[in-house]
Amino acid sequence: SSHGLHVAFRMLDLDGNATLGRTEFQELERMLNQKTSAKSLNEMTSKEEALPHTSLLIYFFGKSGKGQLTFTDMLQFTRNLQKEFWKQEFRLYSAKKEAMNSDQFAKLLLQSTYLDEQDVKEYLERLESRLQSEIVSMLLL
Repeated sequence: SSHGLHVAFRMLDLDGNATLGRTEFQELERMLNQKTSAKSLNEMTSKEEALPHTSLLIYFFGKSGKGQLTFTDMLQFTRNLQKEFWKQEFRLYSAKKEAMNSDQFAKLLLQSTYLDEQDVKEYLERLESRLQSEIVSMLLL
């Protein structure tokens, strides 16, 4: 949710200036990478030049790494990424057609959840009882 993302953004904004610098943003990467040892994390934060120049960092902060990331920019990036993900999933499961039936689309959505098989079955049965086999277009994504 955008609220959850905003909370995370504010938590990472160490200097409280409503933007993230490259080192602040990399806190998130470090939190997500549990394989990195505490010692190497301290070494990385003490040396700005030791921080890797990933494509994502260059996109957000420029080649110099001096740019600033606003919450609005981060939210827009997240939404665009999610939209692109769903488009690619749609293409994969629709056999590259521009549309699929509602049952196929529901299965596509449910495969990205952590529901157990029984819950998935209940969702699909509910959908089947409420919808005729409608067509879902990729243009709606």
